Amino acid sequence: MKFKPFELERWFVKYEHDCEIMMGESGVKPLTLKELLDLTGNSIDKVLDTKLGYGWSNGLPKLRELIAEEYEELDTNHIVVTNGAIEANFIISYTLLEPNSEVVTFFPTYAQLWQVGENLGARVKKLRLLMDNKYKPNIDQLAGMISENTDLIIINYPNNPSGACIEKTDLEEICALAEQYNIPVLSDEIYRGLEYKTTDRAPPAADLYENAISVAGLSKVYGLPGLRIGWLACQNKELLKRIWSFRDFTSICNGVLNEKVAEIALKSREILLERGRKIAVKNFEILKQWVDDHSDVISWVPPKAAVLTMLMYHFDMDSETFCKGLAEEQSVFTAPGSCFETEKQFRVGFGYDTERLKEGLKRLGEYIASLKEQ
Repeated sequence: MKFKPFELERWFVKYEHDCEIMMGESGVKPLTLKELLDLTGNSIDKVLDTKLGYGWSNGLPKLRELIAEEYEELDTNHIVVTNGAIEANFIISYTLLEPNSEVVTFFPTYAQLWQVGENLGARVKKLRLLMDNKYKPNIDQLAGMISENTDLIIINYPNNPSGACIEKTDLEEICALAEQYNIPVLSDEIYRGLEYKTTDRAPPAADLYENAISVAGLSKVYGLPGLRIGWLACQNKELLKRIWSFRDFTSICNGVLNEKVAEIALKSREILLERGRKIAVKNFEILKQWVDDHSDVISWVPPKAAVLTMLMYHFDMDSETFCKGLAEEQSVFTAPGSCFETEKQFRVGFGYDTERLKEGLKRLGEYIASLKEQ
């Protein structure tokens, strides 16, 4: 099988290690193991006694118990822990899709969500989330795109790359439409918990609909991407069992050390979530001021969650040329809109060091000033 390249990841490989300023990452600044243990009041001894055997194929029971606390309608038996959310997304698509399957995906979004299906030979129909509509889904349009032939609906909120949130009423309507045709819903919720205001937080889709599969993890919000701990959650145990069984062909189980550290993290989830939100809100205000100061050439829809957003520039050049010039002339790494099949936009990540963000925005301003002179 010939897979279409994952353009965003290829862009990272090409430029991220040669740039001094990283403004392309999509999560909050990662913690060291020592920082995590200190922040949560734990000792390394809790990890050192872990036996290095194979783990549970659906995840450490205590870890699944902690994850289940995120959901109102689910318990430990509705959770499968995976090697990052990316494995969860992968095994969902591989279980539910085949050549000529039909997928309806919100777009733009994290490309892996729909590209796995496309590479399997599925027909992918894209419901565009428009900047002019603040990246809100058009429910009427969705209703016209799905049918008894639709095998999977893919949604992603808070959204990558825009940082937009979804309203609870819209999510309920999406689930109701899916239920009419008994269509599974893959709901990527990797940024849930990083809303700037709790009133913007929608419930997990898995709490609203039996065949909704909520995917989340510790990478983006918790600042623990190196643990490679994600999960999927679903009310429908038969559907969950089918997806879980496919893991026998991927990773079988997670690293037991990773799961033990993840257990430590989730026992102190509020401490880590508060850390993430503080970073997000503080750096968002800095970015907002910068955009206000450059509003003659930069437009955006301010994000309501996460630590990323899309900026639109008003220059006559494609996004890859824009970001390539920024990387080569100012050593600042960002992601071009072309990675999300959109132009004259680029994705900015602002979850890392505040001072580095300020320096990156200063250099971005200098780059824009040079473009004005051309």
